[in-house]
Amino acid sequence: MKRKLVAILMLCASSTSHAKEIEIYGFVKAAATGATRAVESSGRNNYVAYTAAANPVLSTRPDKGSMSMQVQQSRFGLKGHIDDSTYGLVEFDFVDFNQSTPTTSSHIRLRRGLINYKANENWIFNVGQDWDLFSPYAPYSYNLIGHYFLSGDTGFMRLQAQALYKTSGGESGIALGFPNYNSQSSIGNSEWTATPTLALRHTLYVDHWTFGASGIIGHLENAATQKNITPFAINIFSSFKDEHNELIFEGYYGHNLENLSLQALSYSPSFQTLKEWGAYSTYRHKYETWGWFAGLGIAKILNPGNLTASYSYVSGKATSNLLSSSTGYGIIENLTARLGYEYYITKSLNFYTEIAHLYTQHLLDPIDSGVAAKRTAQVFEVGLKLDM
Repeated sequence: MKRKLVAILMLCASSTSHAKEIEIYGFVKAAATGATRAVESSGRNNYVAYTAAANPVLSTRPDKGSMSMQVQQSRFGLKGHIDDSTYGLVEFDFVDFNQSTPTTSSHIRLRRGLINYKANENWIFNVGQDWDLFSPYAPYSYNLIGHYFLSGDTGFMRLQAQALYKTSGGESGIALGFPNYNSQSSIGNSEWTATPTLALRHTLYVDHWTFGASGIIGHLENAATQKNITPFAINIFSSFKDEHNELIFEGYYGHNLENLSLQALSYSPSFQTLKEWGAYSTYRHKYETWGWFAGLGIAKILNPGNLTASYSYVSGKATSNLLSSSTGYGIIENLTARLGYEYYITKSLNFYTEIAHLYTQHLLDPIDSGVAAKRTAQVFEVGLKLDM
């Protein structure tokens, strides 16, 4: 449950605050997760927010089951209402894909930071770091960070400026954004290119249904080779929601989506064209005290001959290149199927259990031709989620 407090009580240490009201929101998620074989979270061999069956070359024990306990996906945010038309928002979690099972060493991570201005009944402007305009929905899963990324769901946090026009019958939006993130200490291809992404989206509302389409396009230049690339994607989506049911679908096609940080498979460090398609659908049915949910997602590279493996050999040892941002995830095809149960202990506290089947085909180095590139794993998670 979200709690709202008067700003003078919330910010007594800051006499210069202009906010009329500060809204604090968030949740604590405490979970135990295990799998029959090794899994990976955005290319790292851990349970932080699993997205695929692990690369068998990079995993030290790819066929060994394991488990972890996690609170990293817990989240909190502050929303400062300046007046009825303007608010600012900052949102954080504790996810670090490079820490497998941390406790007090967990790091805080900025998810969203934005300024929202409602000019009138129709126009809304949103500037800062926020979810991609390109992908409007979040699939239903208690894997709140990993959900169906790399297996049909796309779009992530982007530095951008959005304009939305809303009516009772639908919504249209446009966004100019930064093409890719850069966590290194010096500027790179995204900054050298100096060209923003362009995203468009249109949605129709029909009773309990929504239907829509969206697209995003960008332009990047490789500073080392002077080669240019124009990544793009198109997306169709639909949803249905009433008192007891929630159905979501998204499907996309594009080139080099991950070069635009869309949480997809198609990334080429050498700016080769990579073609990709994917889709997911999730369904939730809710009763008075409990509910169940299921989902299926898939993503696939259509021309894997242009794909680059996610690792290379250094002094005879396979070494992941993800930390140096020199490769993508090195996945040709990825599928996620889920089934879950939730029990509402109180209005704010849920118990849940969720199982997932993962199928992943990795691109392996020719030296590893004797290793099975197609991997499966079954994941089991049980936990509590407390909304605050």
